[in-house]
Amino acid sequence: MEYSLEGQEVSRLCLDYAVVLQTVDGTELRIESPFRLSSHDGAQTEEVRPDCLDQAGSAVVGLLRQRIESAFIDESGALSLRFANGLRLDSEPDEHFEAWTLVTADGERMVCLPGGGVAHWPGGSRP
Repeated sequence: MEYSLEGQEVSRLCLDYAVVLQTVDGTELRIESPFRLSSHDGAQTEEVRPDCLDQAGSAVVGLLRQRIESAFIDESGALSLRFANGLRLDSEPDEHFEAWTLVTADGERMVCLPGGGVAHWPGGSRP
């Protein structure tokens, strides 16, 4: 499913045991499992481990202030973002953990479930 992050700019990055991208409108994507970051032509791909602070920080700093050109989430929970600078972020479901959580400014929440699939709560509700 297409998700309406198109045109939003990444305004903030946070690194703890996850990589968190926040957009100017307050939408937050928290990725807690390893993911891939690829160049526009796919020639360079790096697996990013959010729990490895030095590696994750140097890998994702290029996403700061970048506009999201497309965002796609499939039924399995695979998430793909493409950025204006040509970078592509791909996160696959994790067998044992929630790979990512997306929370919009109005409270809508989507979570990639352990083993795959997506849980969804509309804005204004709490899981």
